[in-house]
Amino acid sequence: MSDVRKLYTFADAQLDRQIMELVRGFAGAGIPVIEVVAGQPVLTGFKIDGAVRSLVTLLEGQLQASQLHSDLSSRIDLIDIGSATADPITKQITDEIQSRTTLDGIHTTRLNTIVSAISGSSAVIEDNEIAWATADSAAAATMSTMQTTVGDNSASIETQQQAINGIEAEYTIKLDVNGRVIGIGLMNDGATSEFMVIADKFTIAPVATDPALADGSPFFHLTAPTVINGVAVPAGSYMKAAYIADATIDSAKIADAAIVNAKIGNAAITSAKIADAQILTAKIADAAITTAKIGDAQVDTLRIAGNSVTLPVGAYSPGQVASGVIQTLTIATHGQPVFIMGSAINVTGNNYYGVSFQITRDGSIIYDTGTLLDGAFQANMSDTFSFHLTETPSAGVHTYNLNAAGNLNGNSDFRCRSLFVMEIRR
Repeated sequence: MSDVRKLYTFADAQLDRQIMELVRGFAGAGIPVIEVVAGQPVLTGFKIDGAVRSLVTLLEGQLQASQLHSDLSSRIDLIDIGSATADPITKQITDEIQSRTTLDGIHTTRLNTIVSAISGSSAVIEDNEIAWATADSAAAATMSTMQTTVGDNSASIETQQQAINGIEAEYTIKLDVNGRVIGIGLMNDGATSEFMVIADKFTIAPVATDPALADGSPFFHLTAPTVINGVAVPAGSYMKAAYIADATIDSAKIADAAIVNAKIGNAAITSAKIADAQILTAKIADAAITTAKIGDAQVDTLRIAGNSVTLPVGAYSPGQVASGVIQTLTIATHGQPVFIMGSAINVTGNNYYGVSFQITRDGSIIYDTGTLLDGAFQANMSDTFSFHLTETPSAGVHTYNLNAAGNLNGNSDFRCRSLFVMEIRR
């Protein structure tokens, strides 16, 4: 960033007949050209990564530090008209030209003043022109000031133009009414350029603007909150229509958005109401869905927290075994009721006198049929037995067994042995 020290700032001195001595004093001290601050890179080659909000803060700081901002925001000094206000009625016109050649170079100035004053009120127009040149530097500057004063109130309009050393130019217009200064300015140092507006309200308007028509002002900017027709309007930029090819927005509040096509890299949506959505591919890390109607769902792997959807556990073995534990399974429960169902086919031998079944949980009997077909003789026959029950075990992992036994004086085998357990969650 360049640090430009001006040849001469009009607002720093009274523009009177001592102007030539001030200019000569600056020239004699040696006028520096544009300097680069040590260790500071040129702005056009300095890349800054960060959010839009931080970039705006950075630009705002640069604005406050710029020479153009300082020139535009400073007050316009009141013109000293000397003894002109002492007389009841005064009119005065002066035109003074001075030129001087020194060891430093050539310095030429022109001061033109028009004054009208009466009983504490005055109107002044003053034009100043300065030109100087040395062997290795040159500067030209003009300033025109119009000023009116009535009592303690004053209003001024000032126009300045400066060209320095063939490498910098600046043009400003300022309006100062009792210390409230607004203005516009242009600056070009050959490497960077600035156009600045200092005002409470900035508007771009077409020729022959009619606010009631569609071609009225398309853009408004307010630097401070404003009340218009009883309506509080916050500070900010207001546009009737905007066409943006590439926008980077930190935060957006949109009351009604019609978006034809959207590609969103990372979206955090608190609440969404979608009347008709067609989603080709979705990757959802954590979804909370209250109600879903799915016509055809294809799920590779289903993991449901807390086993909220009931998943039964069953065991079936077709082979034939002797008395004892004929089927077993293990299930994790959550303190809710469970439904248990068991079945088997009993195959008898000679001298059969009955059969019994039990269901145990973790070694404890929870169901016992007692002896079935006691005293009956059915040699080489088979019977099917099935039964069901419910219970509410404690939460945890449990092992259920189906036990079967034949009575004395015979033998019994069992086949097609099944055991089914399902927790009833809802």
